[in-house]
Amino acid sequence: MATRAPAFRDVMKRGAIRTGTLATSVALAIGILLFALMLGSYRPSDPSMNTAAAGPARNLLGTPGAWLADGLLTLLGPAVALVIPLFIVAAVRLWRANPTGGLGRRLGGVVGGIILINIALSLFRDGAVAGLPGGVGGVIGLTGADILRWGFGFIPAEQAQAWVRYAAIALLAVLGVILWAKSLGIDAGERDWLFGRNRAGDDQADDAMPLERPAVKIAVPAPRVVAPQENKPRPVIGD
Repeated sequence: MATRAPAFRDVMKRGAIRTGTLATSVALAIGILLFALMLGSYRPSDPSMNTAAAGPARNLLGTPGAWLADGLLTLLGPAVALVIPLFIVAAVRLWRANPTGGLGRRLGGVVGGIILINIALSLFRDGAVAGLPGGVGGVIGLTGADILRWGFGFIPAEQAQAWVRYAAIALLAVLGVILWAKSLGIDAGERDWLFGRNRAGDDQADDAMPLERPAVKIAVPAPRVVAPQENKPRPVIGD
């Protein structure tokens, strides 16, 4: 009886941890959905930090969603939506009971990749864009692009400046995408699970199996040899 109690407590503890993990995964998925709806329903006319409007916010998350969407788009531009895949990966890992360590570090890498992409976008198009409070690259992207343009000004030939600018745009965009993709931390097993490669591999393996079942060898024990008893003469007792 004493040995069953610790085992029962261990089972209950593992069950509680698993339930909490599943609940966290569901909550994270709901948060991802709300974040996407908040960004997707952004309206420049909603009351926010950059807009003094008296009417009700048309953002699906109301006035708080309008303010938060406006602030994020002002700082990081529409590329801020690239943080969504990171939290999708975290939610899937929690659901599959896989470790999600280093989420803060990977979030920093994703934001760094977004900043590089925003600088490239701001170098490509530095003007105002209708519906975007911070342009295509946000305030951070515009600031980085202005610093680079100041450095390009030291190049004497204007044509050389243009080529260096195009090269910088391509380099920053490629580095940003690589940093963003690596920071997601998707391993080979998760890629296979995401694209259904394991299922396809199992189907191929099933197709490759032979129709006839292999013969099963049954080991038959060797007969036991019993040594014959010797016929010893019995002693004859005389009368």
